[in-house]
Amino acid sequence: MQHLSLSDVCHHQTSLIADTVLEANAWLIHRKRMQAMVEREADCQRWRTVQVDG
Repeated sequence: MQHLSLSDVCHHQTSLIADTVLEANAWLIHRKRMQAMVEREADCQRWRTVQVDG
């Protein structure tokens, strides 16, 4: 077991938190994108339905 100085420990914690935040952001962006895709697909379905009916 290696000896860590306090600054090492703090830096490690900070980078862990940064990774977590980045992952959370990436996940949120991904979710927004998926939501947009779903909505666009729903719009296309609606448009097709209108074309068929009209």
